[in-house]
Amino acid sequence: VRRAGRDDQHVTLQHLSVQSSSLCGNFAALADALIVTPVTSLQFFHCGVTDEDMEHIAAALRDPGCRVTNLNLYENCIGPRGAKTIGEALKTNKSLLDLRLMSNRILDDGGMALAAGLKRNTSLVSLGLQATGVTRRTHAAFAATSRSNTTLTKLGLPPKRN
Repeated sequence: VRRAGRDDQHVTLQHLSVQSSSLCGNFAALADALIVTPVTSLQFFHCGVTDEDMEHIAAALRDPGCRVTNLNLYENCIGPRGAKTIGEALKTNKSLLDLRLMSNRILDDGGMALAAGLKRNTSLVSLGLQATGVTRRTHAAFAATSRSNTTLTKLGLPPKRN
């Protein structure tokens, strides 16, 4: 938390990091807050974030007022459906630079949806998908995406497997 200015008594939240917490049912309110606050960095480590929660996060990312540049959702309960929702949001999002979904079971359906979303994305620079259950199919999808997406310069994928 940082003060907005020397004489300003308002406190501005820029970075929010939560670890090993159950946030059940609170993502709708959080998503609304992301649109009207200058939060730029969100980290939820092992918080039980679900596919349903991802719908709220994706709605915030689609809003032009969203300023989130870093979204780290390490080791949650995000599956293919949640990854597809974020993939759709990536098509129009202009603020997100770094997305980390490591240690979630997004599998190939989710990985390929993220690759498809990145074909139209012009802001994401780094994507972490280690330990997500993706296979060679997702690797191939990202290889195809790299032909049209020039902003993604760092891609973390698990070793190729069938």
